[in-house]
Amino acid sequence: MDNKIVSDETLVEGLRRGSSEAHAQLWQKYGDNLIRFLQSLEADVDDAEDIAVDAVARAVEKIDQFDPQKGKGQSHFRNWLFTIARNLWRDHKRKQKNIVDFDDELQHVQIDETIDETALPVTEALNHALSNLPDNQRQTIILYFYDNLPLTQIAQLMGVPEGTVRQWKKRALSSLQSALKDLPIFADLIAHE
Repeated sequence: MDNKIVSDETLVEGLRRGSSEAHAQLWQKYGDNLIRFLQSLEADVDDAEDIAVDAVARAVEKIDQFDPQKGKGQSHFRNWLFTIARNLWRDHKRKQKNIVDFDDELQHVQIDETIDETALPVTEALNHALSNLPDNQRQTIILYFYDNLPLTQIAQLMGVPEGTVRQWKKRALSSLQSALKDLPIFADLIAHE
């Protein structure tokens, strides 16, 4: 393999032809920069290296989707490659998020034997109503009411705009209100916001 750094245009041509040399040159040209970029996004060294390798592999795999006419500036290919890396990092972070599933949470809850006998049906009704919500709405309610997280932090955890989380919360509360309207104990909670 030639040790000189080739232009992006030459790399793209080589990758489209399926050249293994172009693949190696792509890593040689951008590998270290991708790793540093991912570390700047708070990836640890191991994750940064793994995701950089995945980004290069994905770029090679998807090279036919790269359109040099769409981009602006001289580093359009570089921007495309780094966007792939950023998206892979976001996907990795989402998968690593430990958003608690309500059913898992309930397995760790111990019901005090001194609780009034009416509490169990209420708990069961709430469980049932929450389990019928879409995942995003259920997670929003749990994070907001049980974990006391602000909507901005929930939005960051779930990787969506705050307005989306606000809508999920509103829809979830409306669904809960309909499902629990016959239980007076929930009237104050649902009217909370």
